[in-house]
Amino acid sequence: MNAPNQTRERVIWLNGEFFPESRARISPLDRGLLFGDGLFETILAREGKPLYLDCHLKRLHESARYLKIPWDRGLDWKNILERLLHENRLETGLARGKILLTRGCAPGLGLPHADTPTRMVLAENYLPPSQGAYAHGWDLFIPPRTFAPPLAAHKSLNYLYYMFTKQQAIDNGAHEALIIDKDGMVAETCAGTLLAFDSDGWFTPASEWQLPGTAFQQVERLLRIEGYIVRRRPVTVQSLKSARWVWAANSLMGIMPVRSIDGEPIASLNNNLAASLRNRLLLG
Repeated sequence: MNAPNQTRERVIWLNGEFFPESRARISPLDRGLLFGDGLFETILAREGKPLYLDCHLKRLHESARYLKIPWDRGLDWKNILERLLHENRLETGLARGKILLTRGCAPGLGLPHADTPTRMVLAENYLPPSQGAYAHGWDLFIPPRTFAPPLAAHKSLNYLYYMFTKQQAIDNGAHEALIIDKDGMVAETCAGTLLAFDSDGWFTPASEWQLPGTAFQQVERLLRIEGYIVRRRPVTVQSLKSARWVWAANSLMGIMPVRSIDGEPIASLNNNLAASLRNRLLLG
């Protein structure tokens, strides 16, 4: 695992150039700062290579098009990320890269046209959860009087809702919050897609108020190789609690078994299968 670099300033990529962090500048009028008017993707890297980058870029491009944020398809994001990992001496073990895209500076409300979007890439060391954390699993908390925001399907910089619900979970002795949609159905967790198994097989919430998960796509692909089909269906809190096992998946941690939901234990963590699939995910 990489040790944090204490002697060398971090390098970032900003609008086509590599800078030491202390020299990187964006305008105080950038709409990403003023309104959260932007998008981001967090990508796991292993041995200096970003994993599943195409899936992340596809999601970023589709959200940029939906929100009318200019998107330069000519940029070689893979090369940018790999060079940034190299510049920050993150070529061994695990690291994470983060692509940020904002509308830049543009007057007016709504979603005004912008000629010069802000594009930034960060890279840093990543320490995954410990084996003990995976073995214990997550306890999920259901925040009262809250539901998924309208732009839940897009990974926007306006991420305060998810940070707030995460803190609510922590304040109540849990690890993560379960997100409920406007129809009272299960959507996702603060930072992961849900996948569960019951007597009818594998399923995942079909709510439209959730982020299309890049890690989930890979887990679904691995399960398909083994001959399993993951059904998409509306999921109530009670049906999720009644599942034999429940997992949360995201691109950094891979698969995290769920131990309990609002204090009610899940029948099994199925740690062996979760660990096997997680290891295959980390191999890219």
